[in-house]
Amino acid sequence: MTGLTRKEVRRVRDVIECGDPIAEIKTTPLAHVLRKWHSDDEYTDNDGNPIPLPFDADGPSFTKLVRLYGGDIPPGAMRTEFKRVGAIVENERGELVAVKRAARADDNDDRVITCLLHGAY
Repeated sequence: MTGLTRKEVRRVRDVIECGDPIAEIKTTPLAHVLRKWHSDDEYTDNDGNPIPLPFDADGPSFTKLVRLYGGDIPPGAMRTEFKRVGAIVENERGELVAVKRAARADDNDDRVITCLLHGAY
């Protein structure tokens, strides 16, 4: 018993036989925007590092990045959440600078692990 319906098993087998990848990586909009900031040529420098971005401008900007990759989350809300988890900081020119590759709050790790352990128990 796999817990899958026959229809789902047939779909997966058809995908495998066609050679198509079956694994979809689902991420949060926060993670997706941050990953693109680290990988999209328009938002990285010649060394592949994320460039500092003005919040809104004619060229590359945080607002454009969020509108491209953040789904329906407003750029202001995205900025607030990135700051909350420590993934970005604001430099002296008011530009947003990516300082982490992952969008998660480090101070919550112990609490999350404890909750997962107690929940599993």
